[in-house]
Amino acid sequence: MIKRIHCSERGIETDEQTGLQLLRLIVQDHELFLSPLLLAVDRLLAEAISLYWKYDEKNKNSFTEQTDADMIAALKASQNSKVRDIINTILYQPEQINVHQNSTGKGISFGIRKVYHKSPIVNGTLLSETAKGKEILNRLERLKKEYKVNIPSL
Repeated sequence: MIKRIHCSERGIETDEQTGLQLLRLIVQDHELFLSPLLLAVDRLLAEAISLYWKYDEKNKNSFTEQTDADMIAALKASQNSKVRDIINTILYQPEQINVHQNSTGKGISFGIRKVYHKSPIVNGTLLSETAKGKEILNRLERLKKEYKVNIPSL
């Protein structure tokens, strides 16, 4: 596949079959990494860190130098019970993480607002401007949603 792709001043150029495969791979990558549950866990972790910093401001700068294991240990040992509850839920009770699209109600908001819209060029035309390309890329647009995540302790 790599041999059929080349870069030009206009962008990535290839044949239609390879271009469509690239678009499918882009969509699959987005579907994997923009999984609502993965994003929810990331949002909960950010919330735990934010709460940790509010309670323990002096350690804020040390997080950038810590390994993941050190950071998790610090969150688990936090004097803030909400921080401990969040990290313990992520680590030991992930089944209690509730993700929903309901924009009202209890929970921490997060969303998918931006997706990769670049497209290879086939015979001088952006593949995203063709019917086949649009069909594939519509799956990306459907990923854009707003969610809320909650766990019992929040």
